[in-house]
Amino acid sequence: MSTSFKIEMESRVIKPIHLAERITKLLLCGSDFFLYEKGEKCFLGLGVNAKISADTSGTVIYSSSIDEQKFSGKRISLLIQEAIEYMNVDDWRLHGLVYFDLSILIHQLDVNYSNHQPAFEFILPKIDIEISKTLITIKIADENEFDSSQIKEKIQALLNDVTFTELDKYQPQKDTREIDITSDTNYQKHVKDAVECISNNDFLKVILSRRVYIPFKVDLLESFGRARKNNTPARSFIYQLDNRAAFGLSPETVVEVSSEGVVSTQPLAGTRSLGETPEEEARLKAELLSDSKEIAEHAISVKLAVEEMESICNQSSVAVSEFMNVKRRGSVQHIASRVVGQLQEERCSWDALIALFPAITASGISKKKSIQYIYDMEPYNRGLYSGASILADSTGMLDAALVIRTLFKEGDDYWLQAGAGIVKESRFEREFEETCEKLSAISKFVIEAA
Repeated sequence: MSTSFKIEMESRVIKPIHLAERITKLLLCGSDFFLYEKGEKCFLGLGVNAKISADTSGTVIYSSSIDEQKFSGKRISLLIQEAIEYMNVDDWRLHGLVYFDLSILIHQLDVNYSNHQPAFEFILPKIDIEISKTLITIKIADENEFDSSQIKEKIQALLNDVTFTELDKYQPQKDTREIDITSDTNYQKHVKDAVECISNNDFLKVILSRRVYIPFKVDLLESFGRARKNNTPARSFIYQLDNRAAFGLSPETVVEVSSEGVVSTQPLAGTRSLGETPEEEARLKAELLSDSKEIAEHAISVKLAVEEMESICNQSSVAVSEFMNVKRRGSVQHIASRVVGQLQEERCSWDALIALFPAITASGISKKKSIQYIYDMEPYNRGLYSGASILADSTGMLDAALVIRTLFKEGDDYWLQAGAGIVKESRFEREFEETCEKLSAISKFVIEAA
């Protein structure tokens, strides 16, 4: 039997993201957690009560400590819905990860893996916490597993801690450690080969990424906090699950679906540094908006977004609500547009995710050909990079943050990854510089673990 309670913030002025970080450190439910920041709210999932997952075989699996059930033979969105119905929870919220390899199922790609790779995993937490500026709402999946009064006391003690409530004035004592993001011997050849393929009309655009390994253990929560304070993301997230973890400052969403069925996507394409001064930022912004290569790259991304939205929305409702505005995202500025539409009655939020995944701005145009090229040319499996961090609930709401500007951990390995959009007019020097600009959104703020 589940139970829930609320804690009012009273007169305290604490940013939800700061409170979510600190509650995570309380270890109320072991070391597995998901944190997702959306606007002025943070959502925290602690522990794993149940999981809905799939790999590149296409079978969806529901699993818990006492049960497992498999679903197959239908389109992916329907299989996810069946697994959620089997979960038999009325008021649910799922945190999750969508891996780039879901592309294999969606676009029926020819990728020769020796073993099936993860496509997605969605977690129903044991403790679900929603944090706003004025209220903390806590739901416990099984009231017999946790003492709600003890949890309430620990969070209340945190709120009464003066050193925490003054967190915005606190300056971290730990120093960041420099990471070399400029060494790469293969990226120049990859860009040259891609431009040649584009010149041969194989595709119009492809996003090629490069990976930078970090030669030390990282304090993930401290690094996340430092990086978040110095960036302006559309969404932020951090998770730890088994021996895997990542934190990201996402500049855009892959898709947003409201509980009323309003679908939105925000392609970002076209990049410049922010520079060191307001004057330099303004100069680079003007340069960005007058660069024919960047404008063309952005325009074709918006066109494809409209086509994808029309596949799952009422066509008459699909519109470009925002066009070629410039958004500040950490160390860079992007040209941004937004496409919106009303979901068709027979469709669900998972259909919207499938239709728009992977993000145009992390794959290419045409999607299938560019993704196939990524699999053929990049020397490693992307995994979660350019996938999505997910928040979804029983009202039909779904929010999917693009997993870029992210630090990854698997086992003892830590790395960063960034890409650039390659088109016919691309020059290696500029594309490489762009990857460095994007990597620095995280690399400047990485703190070594003690």
